[in-house]
Amino acid sequence: SKKYNAILIAGKINIATYEQFIDAYNILDKNKDIYLILWSTGGESILSGKICDIILNHKGNGKFIACVPRYALSAACKIALCCDKIYASPHALFSPCDTQINVDVVTGLHPISDVIDIVKNKKDKNEAIAEYWLAAELSAHRSNTRYKKFIKSLCEIRKYDEQKLNEELFRGKYSHNDNFTAQEINNMDFGLQIIITDKITVNNIKKLNSL
Repeated sequence: SKKYNAILIAGKINIATYEQFIDAYNILDKNKDIYLILWSTGGESILSGKICDIILNHKGNGKFIACVPRYALSAACKIALCCDKIYASPHALFSPCDTQINVDVVTGLHPISDVIDIVKNKKDKNEAIAEYWLAAELSAHRSNTRYKKFIKSLCEIRKYDEQKLNEELFRGKYSHNDNFTAQEINNMDFGLQIIITDKITVNNIKKLNSL
């Protein structure tokens, strides 16, 4: 919304989400605060990473302010972490941001850290390893390189504690399906304090400037 200098990311994050974000960002006033309304269960890691890069490299005088009325899970949580501030409703939910890899149709999705550890453990024991696990390990190492670079940049810009953030939300400490309230994220103590307010609703965008 150009009128309210706001961008909405809703549903699954995919190539259409990225295009919509770019289109909206290009016409907004960069010298005013940009409100990023997140109502998403996450989606594609690389595309969400591209959105993160735009937010972290934003050059205008305005700030990126994430607004989470209900949930910003997985990749959407990662996007929220990149913003200058996060406002969330008292019952809004967040989740771990660890990248998942589809090992095969039977095994399904696994965090990249798990894939690397599982294959290493099998190699250490000289156990047979299926080819699809080896392929997944290769992809996991590539993703791991990208994610380490991202974490370092994020923490330098937003002044987060890199070790604590990594441990809490990116290294598989919790199940990828675990959810946390804004207060629980604050209690992780990696340097982020989400502002908890009942003003954050999608239907309440007009009041955002009063926050």
